[in-house]
Amino acid sequence: MVDLEKLDEGLSKLTGLDYEEAARAERATGNNAVALATDERFLIRLAAIALETNANELKALPIKDYMLIYSRTLNFLFTSEATPT
Repeated sequence: MVDLEKLDEGLSKLTGLDYEEAARAERATGNNAVALATDERFLIRLAAIALETNANELKALPIKDYMLIYSRTLNFLFTSEATPT
């Protein structure tokens, strides 16, 4: 099972630099998705950084857990809050 609290905390700590580094690493794998912010492989990479693990470990999870991590990360990026942090 995925520790969603740890994922949320880790995502909250990421910076724009973390995002850019993850994007560079993802592009280096040949991922040419137009919008990385919605790309499944990129979001799993970003979640792995937030969880301080390897993306391959997340890919080895049961599909329900994998998709939960993907959707939670996507929602984190695109859900607006009333006030910025």
